[in-house]
Amino acid sequence: MGLHDNAGPLLIRAGLITREQLRVALDAMRQAGGTLPEQLAVRHIVDEERLCAFFSERLVVPRVGVPELSAISPSVIATLPADMAGEFRVIPISVDHEKNVHLAMMDPWDSHAIDEVAFFAGMTVMRFVAPPSAIAWALLRYYGL
Repeated sequence: MGLHDNAGPLLIRAGLITREQLRVALDAMRQAGGTLPEQLAVRHIVDEERLCAFFSERLVVPRVGVPELSAISPSVIATLPADMAGEFRVIPISVDHEKNVHLAMMDPWDSHAIDEVAFFAGMTVMRFVAPPSAIAWALLRYYGL
C-alpha cells in the first residue's frame, strides 16, 4: 500500500536513502502511522524539499506549498472529511470545471489514497506533491488535526 511498495526502492536507487533508512522509516510507519515521506522527513533522513523534487520529477506532478495551501475555499475543504484527509495526509486544494479534485499529498505515489478519495468524492484526482510540513500545517488549519 502506498509509496513504500513502489518508491522505496526508487528512493534507494536514486541515492536518497539506504535500505537501512527505508527499514527504519517503514518500522516507524507501522508504529506511528503516517506516510513514508512523513517518516523520512520527521527523522531527518531526507530533506522534505528533496523528496518533493523527487516526486515531482518522477511522477511529473506539480509541487505546492503553504502559499497554495493557505487560500482554499471551505467548499473545497468540504469535499473530504477530516478523518480521510488525516488518514491519507492529503488536502483538497481545488475542484476544476471538469469535476477533478486537485489533491495535495505527502505521498503522491499512494494509489490506495487516490482511489479512496476518488471514490468518496466521486471525482477524478489530480495529484500534487507537498512537503510533509505544509500538509501538517494545512491539516491543522482546515481540519483541526
